[in-house]
Amino acid sequence: MKRIGFPVGFLALMVLIAACQNKAVDFDPEFEKLCKDRTPDNWMSMRPMEDGKFTADKSCWGCMSDDGMNHFCTIEEYKKYLKK
Repeated sequence: MKRIGFPVGFLALMVLIAACQNKAVDFDPEFEKLCKDRTPDNWMSMRPMEDGKFTADKSCWGCMSDDGMNHFCTIEEYKKYLKK
């Protein structure tokens, strides 16, 4: 009987690595800096949120509000929040 464990395992590992490399990190470095300068722990990847309710299914890199009720995916949304 032939051993097929190594080829199958190797192939599975290659598929996993390829899948991870295709995920693009899409965020604005200026936005990240603005968020981290105010509150370093609030920069994260999660679904956008407004008033405690998720507004989309797809996660994004962005900034969480200090009260944890909003997650902003764009610098424009975050700057608008800061002006309140």
